[in-house]
Amino acid sequence: MKSLSMKSLLIIFLSMLISSETLKANGPAQFYFNYISNDGSIYLDCHHEQLATEPEYYRISCGKGTAFFKTFDARFRVRALRSEPKPLYEIVFWVTDRNKPDRWDEGSTTWITLTKGAVTDVALHQEVENSFAALVVHYSAGL
Repeated sequence: MKSLSMKSLLIIFLSMLISSETLKANGPAQFYFNYISNDGSIYLDCHHEQLATEPEYYRISCGKGTAFFKTFDARFRVRALRSEPKPLYEIVFWVTDRNKPDRWDEGSTTWITLTKGAVTDVALHQEVENSFAALVVHYSAGL
């Protein structure tokens, strides 16, 4: 039996959220990050701050004040590429692990085309620390 890829899971998740004809933003975009070990034993709240160099680049600190403190840099962007004939969106989520001297990079770019739908929330997981854990971005705004 084949396992589902992360992109397949994302497509399934987004398909479940589709509910109306048009996409409408429900105010300013909001997002936050957290860190979750793959075995579920570690869950860290994260705080992010925008880096001065680019508006879509962030420094993310997770578990501040704990023995599990982690730091990452991320590029996160959601943008509309077109609205007609079918809305097309791009989601960029690239992560640099600042906890290692070699600064391991992981990332993905996803394009989503909607026929009928309003996506209100998206959670994207990016594997970090050699797949020991995931840095998760939760995005809410209605694409």
